[in-house]
Amino acid sequence: MWKKTKFYAAPFALSVLCWGWLFVGSCSAAAAEPAETVTMSAEQWEQLKQIISEQAELLETLETLSTADSESLAMLLNDLKTAKQSLRKVESELIAAKQSLKTAGETLAEQNKSLQILSAQIKKERQMNKRRQWQDVLWGIIAGIAISAVTH
Repeated sequence: MWKKTKFYAAPFALSVLCWGWLFVGSCSAAAAEPAETVTMSAEQWEQLKQIISEQAELLETLETLSTADSESLAMLLNDLKTAKQSLRKVESELIAAKQSLKTAGETLAEQNKSLQILSAQIKKERQMNKRRQWQDVLWGIIAGIAISAVTH
């Protein structure tokens, strides 16, 4: 009895499997869009493969360039940031130097005024010294005349 069941079970299982496969295949074929068939020569196929290969290489090159440009851009932005910081530092130093120059100019003007006053005082003192020398000489002459008049 077991041999007959085995004999009938195998074709039954095979027929169920075939019918299932046909059913699933028809369901998926009905759900999917119909496939288009394109025919081309072997030469056209090779050209298409060549074009796809060239485009893939171009895409890789562009990705590499894009990455390099991104890195360059990041470096340039960093350099720009550093340059701006340096510029701010130089501007603040320039403002400090300008203030220092202004203060030095004011000090120089004060010293110039003091120098003019001192020059005027020195000139006045020299004139007074000259006058005193002439007076001393004159009094010396007068004293010499008076002494010679008294002694003769």
